[in-house]
Amino acid sequence: MNIQYRQYPIDYIQELQNQGKREKARCFWEYWHDVEMRAVNSISFYARSWGGDEPKSKGTVHKWVREFVDEIQRYHDAKSLYNTQHYRSVKKQSERQVNGKRTKRQTQSTTTPQSNDLQRTASERQVNEVNTSNNNNTRAWYDSFYMIYRMNNKYAGSKMKAYESFKLLSGIDYTLLTIAGVRYCHDPAVSMKVGVKKFLDDEIYLGYMSKQMSILVGDGWIAGEYDSDKEVFVSDETEYSMTIEKMIEKFAKGELKFGEWHDKSN
Repeated sequence: MNIQYRQYPIDYIQELQNQGKREKARCFWEYWHDVEMRAVNSISFYARSWGGDEPKSKGTVHKWVREFVDEIQRYHDAKSLYNTQHYRSVKKQSERQVNGKRTKRQTQSTTTPQSNDLQRTASERQVNEVNTSNNNNTRAWYDSFYMIYRMNNKYAGSKMKAYESFKLLSGIDYTLLTIAGVRYCHDPAVSMKVGVKKFLDDEIYLGYMSKQMSILVGDGWIAGEYDSDKEVFVSDETEYSMTIEKMIEKFAKGELKFGEWHDKSN
């Protein structure tokens, strides 16, 4: 007996069903299955398949397919993001353990020309390794930032062009920048959201960046600041582990607010 199991974007299907669009949800499921099975069909085929007794208009099918493609891309972006964030957390934990066990070693230096040349070569190699590591780290942060931005805003713009702007940022906390992007994308006061490049070039993010925040615990708000290096929320009373994923989740639920601190009695 041959049984195969596959994952699918259940949140999008559930959203369509909650909106009373069960027919569209079934159409998405069919399109998703075709993508997974590498079955390529025409717009005319889907117009007949999704129309029942009367074929659905090709304009509607075109619109639905574009939406389905976008939702499928978001789904895969999210999986890639979780993988990247998990690796970053594992790497950070490993570095903490190594630093905790590191011991100092006494070494004797020589002053021969050959050893000086070797030292210079080793130093240059270390500089190159650091530069390569920094470049890779910058790209990893950008990929994470771009995916989260795109997941929260239907328009993100050219990824490569925006990366050129991202590389020019200096002294920016990438975690707070990512949160600023999420806050901007969900700002009801902004009707027409811009893409990533303009968001960076026009420094729109500056109006959405803040280490001060409040989180809802039980029936009250607790005020504090976010430490992105340790990934913790620090209040007067205690510390809470706060990964970027958890922060975005709480923000979406209305359980986390930035900027002005909230009185606990509110």
